[in-house]
Amino acid sequence: MIGSTSFKLQLKIAAFMVRSERWK
Repeated sequence: MIGSTSFKLQLKIAAFMVRSERWK
């Protein structure tokens, strides 16, 4: 379960990073 949660968290962070890159 921990792995699944960390994966979701990473996915959220990755999406946030992509958005930040687009804003630049």
